[in-house]
Amino acid sequence: MASKKSNRGGLLLLPLLVLFFGSSFGVTDTIRPRDLLTSNDTIVSGARVFELGFFDDVGSGIYYLGIWFKADPNRRAVWVNRENPMIDSSCTLQIRYDGNLVMIDRRQTPMIVNSGMLATNANTSATLLDSGNFVLEQGGAVIWQSFDYPTDTYLPGMKVGWFGLNTDQSRIQVLVSWMSPQNPSRGLFTLAVGYNGSTKLGVWRQDNVHMDIGFWDRGSFRFIFVNTSDRYNFSYVSNENETYFTFNSKGTDASTWFVMASTGELEEHNMVDANGNISFSSVSHQLCEDSQGGNSGKCLTSIPSTCEEGDDFALVNGTMPSSALVEISQQKDQDLALFTFSNIEVATDYFAPRNKLGEGGFGPVYKGQLPEGLEIAVKRLSKMSRQGLEEFKNEVNLISKLQHRNLVRLLGCCIEGEESILIYEYMPNKSLDSFIFDPEKRALLDWRKRIGIIEGIAQGILYLHKYSRLRIIHRDLKTSNILLDRDMNPKISDFGMARIFGENETRAKTIRVVGTCGYMSPEYAMDGLFSEMSDVFAFGVILLEIVSGEKNIAFFECDHSLNLPGKAWNLWKEAKCTEFMDRTLATSCSHNSVERLVQLGLLCAQERPMYRPTMSDVVSMLNNETIPLPLPREPAFLTHKMDSAPSSRRHRHFSASEMTVSELCAR
Repeated sequence: MASKKSNRGGLLLLPLLVLFFGSSFGVTDTIRPRDLLTSNDTIVSGARVFELGFFDDVGSGIYYLGIWFKADPNRRAVWVNRENPMIDSSCTLQIRYDGNLVMIDRRQTPMIVNSGMLATNANTSATLLDSGNFVLEQGGAVIWQSFDYPTDTYLPGMKVGWFGLNTDQSRIQVLVSWMSPQNPSRGLFTLAVGYNGSTKLGVWRQDNVHMDIGFWDRGSFRFIFVNTSDRYNFSYVSNENETYFTFNSKGTDASTWFVMASTGELEEHNMVDANGNISFSSVSHQLCEDSQGGNSGKCLTSIPSTCEEGDDFALVNGTMPSSALVEISQQKDQDLALFTFSNIEVATDYFAPRNKLGEGGFGPVYKGQLPEGLEIAVKRLSKMSRQGLEEFKNEVNLISKLQHRNLVRLLGCCIEGEESILIYEYMPNKSLDSFIFDPEKRALLDWRKRIGIIEGIAQGILYLHKYSRLRIIHRDLKTSNILLDRDMNPKISDFGMARIFGENETRAKTIRVVGTCGYMSPEYAMDGLFSEMSDVFAFGVILLEIVSGEKNIAFFECDHSLNLPGKAWNLWKEAKCTEFMDRTLATSCSHNSVERLVQLGLLCAQERPMYRPTMSDVVSMLNNETIPLPLPREPAFLTHKMDSAPSSRRHRHFSASEMTVSELCAR
């Protein structure tokens, strides 16, 4: 097995480590379809160098998928699937029917390990290599590998840097420390390469304090600290497509790797073969000014979080080390970069009309570009907007604390005079509604892509409801708030209306109803009651819109026509769901698949909240096609609700299409 894969990237350790461990192949190194890896099982690389399996977070009951050195008695993971922890020891790893690697625990909600690059057929297998790289192959070609998603450990053959530059597919590979020596979730320190063409390697603290720790100098790499060994060789690559550092171990007596520690120190680890006995050693390098002369001067771990102007440390934006453009506020409660308004003007070419991406209730959104080439989306609060500073602060406070691949990432903000601006990662494919409601572009979304979008939206909402640090109700889910990245992955945006729920809180009531007609649940639109089920209702409408390619009719526009759930209900009862689907999907989907999704949409759009499934149930239904779905009740048509007897006065803000409607409803 090892010789078969010896031409793969990241096998620089192989000759040395085969010498250490021999060439025993008694334990399998590969997971194939129908294999099931439980929390008690592991796989071991061909030469018994690395081991992969589940480990728990110090008896907390939280399990992670990880990779560690087989010979390490502490089994300290060098790679962790940190974004998808499992909640108990019943977790398993397997290759699903569609060829993707999934983890499942007692929640029965599959978490896709290779979500960054999905398989296109079931002909896949996953192998742990002697480099420590875990690769998923499809038809003999690698489609996903763990080396593209490092955690806190820099192994020989790994790359740290920027890739896909000058394209819509640019991405960054960084190391992010563990939260603590026992907790592998994201910590405070990030090791990264400066943007596009930078020859420096640096560490960024969560409050944006930064220090360069090494640089490329005339064909060799130099750390700021005194090198303790010459056991490794660094390489530097920079061209129009990529900028990165990598390294390999040299010699035959040791292997070296680096760890971005939770303490803010850079650890150098070594594995040594002394007369056939393997031993591990490490040294920690404090990251300090002038550390070439013995660790004198200010150290990254000792710099106060409120730095004074004139400090010698560059202050930049989190894990996106780009720029002199970004100016950081060092308030204790500020986690985001603060851009100056003049810099925003330059980035958007003074808000040129050609750079305008669209406009919503908050205000216009513009495409911008930083001097280094990084593209951004700039949302500018309109002076006429009905969403004001309360919503602006709400979005900053909420989204800056959220991290999920199906949520849009907020990079920074600008607050100057009357200007309130939010800066996001740029989504090249704009919003979902620009595809599914466009007569020409809708054909670009075949059935498989639409299924992926539906699953991604569901995972994002589930994270908000259940797994984020804050339990959040979005309250304004709609197709125009679902953005699409370069690979058509959906990202939920616009958290101005979102609300935090307490652990034991099940629903709340408001006298100020805000949201978008057509996506608002009846209990929220008419009585101001909102809960997780409000988001479930909106998801059901979005699902039906994705399947049909039609926009739901808002209740004040309905007249005597059925809205979209009503149309779906009638066709589902008559077993005519293929008449409901977008005609461009006729050749790319099956009748059963369409009928199942329509039924799921109807379950979510039922009139009474108590009958709707939770998002955990929704995700389970999406990922387990063999599970029969419950029969839905009649959905909320909303056409008759406007005639109901009023009982109070409530001010409502409804947004329809690209305009905001303020309506005072008698109750």
